[in-house]
Amino acid sequence: ISPIAREKVVKNVRDGMIVVDTDDRIIEINPAGRKMINVGTSVVGSTVDETLSLPESKAAYEALTETIDTSTQTVELGDIYYHIEATPIHDGRQRHVGWLFLLHDVTEQKRHERELEGQIEQLDEFATLVSHDLRNPISIATGYIEQVRLTEDLPYLDNIERATARME
Repeated sequence: ISPIAREKVVKNVRDGMIVVDTDDRIIEINPAGRKMINVGTSVVGSTVDETLSLPESKAAYEALTETIDTSTQTVELGDIYYHIEATPIHDGRQRHVGWLFLLHDVTEQKRHERELEGQIEQLDEFATLVSHDLRNPISIATGYIEQVRLTEDLPYLDNIERATARME
C-alpha cells in the first residue's frame, strides 16, 4: 500500500513538487507543479532551461542550485508569488544526484502583507497629522499655565480650557 499511498499524496498535494537531476533534467513533476510552472505532462525528460520560460524562474533556479545546500527563495512570477524550497537529493553513497523543489503559492500572503503595509502607512500619516495638530494647542495651554502661575490671573484658565477642548 505504501507506493500507492505515496503516489496519491504526490498527485493530490497542493504544493508543486519537481525532481531535477544533476544534468538539469526534470525527472518527476506532480500535477500541482505542472500547473504552477504552466507546462504539460510531456515535460519529464526536458531540461529546466527548455521548460522554464520566464527569466525570473530561470534566475531563481540558478540561485537555488548554486550550492548543494537546502535553500529557499520567494519568487514573483507575474502576479503570482511562489515560495520555493530546494533540497538536494543524495543516493545511498551520499553522492549528490539531484534536487527536490517544493513550490508553495504565497500570493494571498503577499497580498495581505501589501495591504498591511498600506494600512501601516496610513496609520503613520494619521499619527503624524494628529501629533502635529496637537502640538499647537498643547503649546498654547502650557503657555497659559505658565501665565497663571506667574500672574495668578485666573482668566487665562478660560484660554487653557479652549485649548484642551480643541485637542479633544
